[in-house]
Amino acid sequence: MAKKFWRSKIQSEGSAGELKSEGTAGMEKRGKSSPRCGKQVKFHAKPGGKLLAFDLETSRLDANRGFIICAVARWVGDDKFHTFRIDEATGYGKSPRSFFNDSHIVAGLIPLVEDADAVLAYYGSGFDVPYLNTRAIANKLSPPVPFTVVDPWKTARSRLKLERNSMAAVAELFDTPHQKEHIPWPEWQRAQFGDHAAID
Repeated sequence: MAKKFWRSKIQSEGSAGELKSEGTAGMEKRGKSSPRCGKQVKFHAKPGGKLLAFDLETSRLDANRGFIICAVARWVGDDKFHTFRIDEATGYGKSPRSFFNDSHIVAGLIPLVEDADAVLAYYGSGFDVPYLNTRAIANKLSPPVPFTVVDPWKTARSRLKLERNSMAAVAELFDTPHQKEHIPWPEWQRAQFGDHAAID
């Protein structure tokens, strides 16, 4: 019972008031839909809004030196995944710049995060969100308007005492069915240079 309780705390933090404290609830959003993202999902996750989970895989940790290799987003409560890959861009591999042109990934993610009432991302407040903002600016795009971020990493840091607050450590502690997979560095290198199998 205790493990089930703490697992729910890690997955989604507290009340609506707690959600609002991390973001900018009530700010006007630039747009509600985009043809790039297909049909919008009408799902309202507790405590009363649309919750979008998303994750980035990048070539480097610094967004002014790296780029987004691939990204995935999913509305909580819906089975559809929105996936974005750098090798799916028009003209990929036909010029040196095309290998690190992630503008279509950024352009696809922005309408999704802006349409969400809150975004769920592990260490998202420290990495994924700042990375997305930086890559938007680097691609001459407007960054998304500020949005609420639900970050289970913060819950793990404040509520648990682990050697590391990584997703892998939390998954191991709770013995979840899906453990974080370790990807060898050579495979990361191949993905950076367009190896389709490595990106898969």
